[in-house]
Formats: sequence, C-alpha cells, structure tokens
Amino acid sequence: MHTDITNGKPVLPVEKIPSLVDENGNFHRSKIYRANYGNPDVIDLDEVVAEIDAQYHHFLELVGRKTDYFEGHAVMSDNFIKGLHIVRH
Repeated sequence: MHTDITNGKPVLPVEKIPSLVDENGNFHRSKIYRANYGNPDVIDLDEVVAEIDAQYHHFLELVGRKTDYFEGHAVMSDNFIKGLHIVRH
C-alpha cells in the first residue's frame, strides 16, 4: 500500500487532520514539506497516524486482505515516517 498525504483529499474529515490539509481540504503538496524540512515538523504525529490508519483500513475494505507492502514517499517529515512505523506494526 502506498500511503499518500500529498495528493488529493484525505480519507478522514479535514477537521480531524488540520496539519495535513490546505484551506480547500486537499493534502498539502510535497513542496510544503520539503520547504519546512529541518524546521519543527509541520505534521502532527497523532493526525498523521490517524490518516495512515484510515487509509490502511480503507485498503482492507476495498481489497479484503492485508497489504503485501506498506510505504510512503515524497514527504520529508520525521512524524510521517514515525506514523508509518506505528501503523504498520
């Protein structure tokens, strides 16, 4: 499963994950994360864990089985990487 937090709309309602979305309710583009890398993380860990978990459970509903792989990319964020590890285990 490719976890995406840079394109389109989230699975969760936007009010539950404000650090991940723009004023239109779309995920922030990856350039936002790249521009902030090295500064305090702009991604809230609890929010990203919730969205990753929601995407995983949406996958389970659609496909009916666990994933063969689980990953994400294009986001320079320690909290995103931590979130992937938390949900994956």
